[in-house]
Amino acid sequence: MGPCIVDVKTTGKSGGWKGSDVEASWDPVIYDLAMHAANEPPSGFEFHVSRHKNGANWMKQPKTQVFPVSVTQAMRDGLLKLLLRFKAKNDYILETGVTVPNYGWMCKGCGFRTLCRKDFGRNPPQ
Repeated sequence: MGPCIVDVKTTGKSGGWKGSDVEASWDPVIYDLAMHAANEPPSGFEFHVSRHKNGANWMKQPKTQVFPVSVTQAMRDGLLKLLLRFKAKNDYILETGVTVPNYGWMCKGCGFRTLCRKDFGRNPPQ
């Protein structure tokens, strides 16, 4: 068995990462598949969620919660199905050259914002 993988997340006063977020995350499954591909299956996976701020004040000692996560075969299969759907969509885009933009928060930092405006006639969110 390989090492225990630790993924460190940070959060603020609002709480941010919680146990339910950890359970819904694909991160452990991606790490697990990568380690299996390298012939070194991990011995475990943990999210370490660290809170550094309490309101406007920085904490002297960050509070850290540890969430152990186990990856099942069903989780691996679910991610692989999702990746196949992404691949099918990308193959369609490459074959036809047609894609419809999915506007969202990612538009803020995208270098293609001006192309979207020109090609699709509407402004992405600011």
